[in-house]
Amino acid sequence: MKKYRDYFKDYYNINFGADFEVHHIDLNRKNNDIDNLMILPKKLHHKYHMIINSTLSLKESIFDKTFNAKIHSSIICSDSYNLNMCKELIETLKECNKWYDYKLYLDGRLTNIHCLEIY
Repeated sequence: MKKYRDYFKDYYNINFGADFEVHHIDLNRKNNDIDNLMILPKKLHHKYHMIINSTLSLKESIFDKTFNAKIHSSIICSDSYNLNMCKELIETLKECNKWYDYKLYLDGRLTNIHCLEIY
């Protein structure tokens, strides 16, 4: 078990099983400041890193190709893979954001607006 996982559990006085992981928000695994740690379901955490790594490994950034392109009729057809990657990234980030809101709830800065529960 990793020290930052125990630190998170102790800090918030919560317990969670193997279905959850502690995520480093800034992606720096050495930065174990409590403000940099949040809990994510294991499957979502894996999906997040898989999508981030896939996005970063593309020869040309999907953001450069997609968002800097001029709008014309062929962009949807010619760039469907990159657009799908963007869609997956955005959907995954939206789901992760719910868990960031849960962190804010644990900090007492927000109500549990998504009714998330850990077990």
